[in-house]
Amino acid sequence: MNIRFYVHLMVGALFYYFSTTTYAARVLVHLSQPINAAELAQLDIQGRIIHNLHPLPWLVLETTTPRRALRTDVAGTAKKWLAQPDVQGHFAATRNPLTIPNDPHYAEQWHLTEIGVQSLWEKTQGEGVIIALLDSGVDPEHPDLLGNILFDYGYDFGDEDDKPDDANGHGTAMAGLMVAKCDNKIGGCGVAPLAKVIPYKINSQGENNFSSIDLAVAILAAAGSDAQIISMSLVLDEYAPWVEHALEYAKLKNKVVVAAAGNQNGAVAFPAYLSWVIGVGAFDKEGQRLHSSNFGNGLSLSAPGVDLLTTLPGTGYANWYNGTSAAAALVSGVLALMMAQQPNASASELAVTLLAACQDVEPAGFDDLYGFGHVKATRPQVSTNNEPSLNFAPTNAQVIYPGDMLQLELAFNNV
Repeated sequence: MNIRFYVHLMVGALFYYFSTTTYAARVLVHLSQPINAAELAQLDIQGRIIHNLHPLPWLVLETTTPRRALRTDVAGTAKKWLAQPDVQGHFAATRNPLTIPNDPHYAEQWHLTEIGVQSLWEKTQGEGVIIALLDSGVDPEHPDLLGNILFDYGYDFGDEDDKPDDANGHGTAMAGLMVAKCDNKIGGCGVAPLAKVIPYKINSQGENNFSSIDLAVAILAAAGSDAQIISMSLVLDEYAPWVEHALEYAKLKNKVVVAAAGNQNGAVAFPAYLSWVIGVGAFDKEGQRLHSSNFGNGLSLSAPGVDLLTTLPGTGYANWYNGTSAAAALVSGVLALMMAQQPNASASELAVTLLAACQDVEPAGFDDLYGFGHVKATRPQVSTNNEPSLNFAPTNAQVIYPGDMLQLELAFNNV
């Protein structure tokens, strides 16, 4: 039997930066060169292979070998395999023209008016669109989420079972911001109240932290699902190449990927800064950047992120959700509305539609604090005052990368 895995050749010692403590730990081995079954067995001696992140070139090894000593010297070869420790992440929230819906808390949801979802609700409320939520799970029995959570299609990667229940609360809150039912005389409304959510739980039990390995596996599951949007209200504490590889795979599967920029008042966090990921910052009720919202390169746009009312596990609600986690969930909901209107659009086309609809914030165009501006459900109307203005939009919808050429259509007004 031919077993084709891939390894990365190294000249020096592995894990020079690891401690010498002996304990069960998960490490990732990068595979980039064919090896045979005997060589694979030598690797397995160092620990237990618990995941093959196929189609990504990574194996996950659980080992009790002292980290400094972890290596595989295959007899008769000079092969040494690059292995890296797991990376931890955390959820990026801080806890602090239809007729008006009859939901009692609707009036408290300032973000819905700010985004302008009502103008799209006359046409669609997100029906036919599925969002993969990579988070702490969801309470599918919450009365405002009943019917909108595809619980049986989800999975708990943190605890390795098929019940992605939420013992943390973060995931249920994000689901409520996206798809809480509307006009049902309870609670409030989600941005896309007829869209559905597949919950992929990535943390263990009710913890706020999670493993980047579980995140990568969840991304692969979401990429292979019927979901059109992958929503990640989370950040990793550092770069993890296996997560980038998983997100590249999701891009190849034509998924729109949304991630929180982070709440450290610093540079946009990973994975939000990746060029094909929609990185979301947060602003307050006055339209000003939330003081903790990350900024700079990799920020795509900003969304409301202060005092947001949403669902909690059980039957309750909270009106104190803050941060870029919540902002990312709102953007995912807006994308669901846009996708319901353009069911045949590609992921890149939807990203262009989303960014083109943003309300620009000074200075004009992209800026470090807000990206391309405040999220809006529809493109703002052209100015009707007498001041000259210039509007432009891409003539062919695509994601633009550094070095690409872009043809623009210009419109001069009041000149």
